[in-house]
Amino acid sequence: MATEAEQVEQFLQAIEKFHPTIPESVTEYHLRKSGFHTTDPRAVKTVSLAAQKFMADIAHDALQYCKARSQKKDRLVLTMQDLQ
Repeated sequence: MATEAEQVEQFLQAIEKFHPTIPESVTEYHLRKSGFHTTDPRAVKTVSLAAQKFMADIAHDALQYCKARSQKKDRLVLTMQDLQ
């Protein structure tokens, strides 16, 4: 079993190859605007990954809600009601 330090190192190596949906420049802009300044690109990628996961979870939950309330199964239309 890998130690915690080894797991962190494996994670950091894995995110080097990862290209987030949200551009890193956008993440950096919002981090700086909120007062977080860093020169470590791994920190920015980690925040981008967390933001992408957050958005994917919201979209997935909205889709599940849309499927549950939809009477037609052939075409789903995502509405603002699904996101609330």
